[in-house]
Amino acid sequence: MWCTSSPDRKDNMTPDEILERARSAIGAPVRHAGYDPVTGLDCAGLIAWVYGLTRPERRYGRGDLLPLIDSLMAESFDLIPASALAPADAMLFRAPAMPNHLAIYAGKNEMIHANEKYGRVMRSGIPASWLDRRLHRVWRSKSSAE
Repeated sequence: MWCTSSPDRKDNMTPDEILERARSAIGAPVRHAGYDPVTGLDCAGLIAWVYGLTRPERRYGRGDLLPLIDSLMAESFDLIPASALAPADAMLFRAPAMPNHLAIYAGKNEMIHANEKYGRVMRSGIPASWLDRRLHRVWRSKSSAE
């Protein structure tokens, strides 16, 4: 079962707290432009909900996810090299079937993400090709990096 209340923004979340929030969303339905685990989350909504980010004013299409995410992440996250990937980091993948997809790194080559194919938020393995060729950006919460 997933959390039913929206988390308040915390400025000092540890990686363990971030992962606990992400795990609490597992099983939530997937809904395009969704920001609530009860009614549904998409990949951007999962990131915003877990980290307590402000919901954007406008809806977005699949093609313009990157500018939206850059604006969401700018104040609370540092862009880091993919080689520094650690649990609780936010990841952006670029793939032909999904131009942009966001997930939270859970460690041990696993991610927590809104999986559109299965219609729910889930924890799953990350294909090696995604890490090698499709991982486009990695962000770390400034509070978890301190």
